[in-house]
Amino acid sequence: MRKIGPFVVLGLLALAILSSFPIIRRSGSTCVVCRLWRRDVSLGLTWTAYQETECSRYYAEHVEPVHQHVWGRTSCATLVNVFGRPVGVACGDRHPILSLDSEDQMAIYRHFEDPAEARRMFLETGGEGPRDWERGRLIVSAIADWYVAGLPGEWESWRDRCLAQHPGGDDEALHGPPDLRRADPDRPPVR
Repeated sequence: MRKIGPFVVLGLLALAILSSFPIIRRSGSTCVVCRLWRRDVSLGLTWTAYQETECSRYYAEHVEPVHQHVWGRTSCATLVNVFGRPVGVACGDRHPILSLDSEDQMAIYRHFEDPAEARRMFLETGGEGPRDWERGRLIVSAIADWYVAGLPGEWESWRDRCLAQHPGGDDEALHGPPDLRRADPDRPPVR
């Protein structure tokens, strides 16, 4: 019985340590173009699962069946211990596109005669990094206002008018940094 005691104590100590530290990270993101959901689970290696949405199915059927996804992260990642129990949450800014309902995004795709124009509009909401997101927030706000107003006129005119009203409405805020203005708007950002 005495020989078992130290092993029980060591086992309980190991169990306490394993239950306290996160070893798994679960995070989510959405494609800013089609709104497909992606769930990543990391434990040294990363496993990815995808979940279609009504908007992603519509996009594949009516816009383009295959495209390079541009992922916008959700605000939080869950940190999980070895037993699958959450032990923490790591939060930061979320991608601006998440402020726009995916059903509204699908309605905007339906509005355009050429859905590639809507695709370019959604690509304007920013890349993966928070550096792009201030401008992205302005763009998403302009998209939401345009949608609520009933999608009047041309998107570019509405966007430029909304951005010009913003205190930082200079050329860079309106059209992005010079290197982005020269890029092909149909080509997703390089990662």
